[in-house]
Amino acid sequence: MLLRSISKHVKEQNWFAVGLDFIIVIAGILIAFQITNWNETRQERAKQDVYLERLHNDFSGIRARLDTHLDHYQDAIEGSDYVLSLISADNADITAINVDDDRLLKSVVAFNSARIPPGAPATYNEMVSEGQLSGVRPIQLRDKLAEYDQLLGIVQEVSRIVVNRSILQEPIIYRHFKILSIMEAGDLSGIGFELISYDLESMRSDKELAVAVLSLRQDAMNSLGQRRFQMELIDQIIEMLDTELAA
Repeated sequence: MLLRSISKHVKEQNWFAVGLDFIIVIAGILIAFQITNWNETRQERAKQDVYLERLHNDFSGIRARLDTHLDHYQDAIEGSDYVLSLISADNADITAINVDDDRLLKSVVAFNSARIPPGAPATYNEMVSEGQLSGVRPIQLRDKLAEYDQLLGIVQEVSRIVVNRSILQEPIIYRHFKILSIMEAGDLSGIGFELISYDLESMRSDKELAVAVLSLRQDAMNSLGQRRFQMELIDQIIEMLDTELAA
């Protein structure tokens, strides 16, 4: 209908009306373009919100898992201190020490049960592979996600070294203990442990044992420090995600 009107005005040489018709056409195109842009922006924002929500869930789950790591490495440190107190006590004092079998078992199990750090959030990997990371707003959040990814690479490499060192210490630790693996429904792995026997005298005379326990203690402290730093960064990311999702 508009084209018919333009043709009519041209034939009538009504150039003012022709100009007005063209303005209407251009305005219509611009409005349609703006509506299309607005719709695309809205869809992109909705897509980003879904990603941010999933990232929030991923990081919340990772943080909960790291909470258990803190408990484990704290147990390993305290267990190391307990074992060291037994093997370094004076001969005159050792006879007065009442060994806590449950605490001793918990200590030994914690020595050689290094925790594998959780991998990168699945949503983050998906966003990277699909080129969606550049759309994350604000830029500070995107930088924090990249920082966490870099930190995770370091944590995973250190964890690999710790696990390998722990394996090397196992023969030294376990030659003084007889421990039985048992099924235990309440444990996350489904496996528990029972202390059958231990030789305190051989532990005290084994010079390698103190070195092994000190090495495991240092690894536990390093791992604990890394997990705490990891959790601090996760808390910052979750706070940023909360802000964005609330906007």
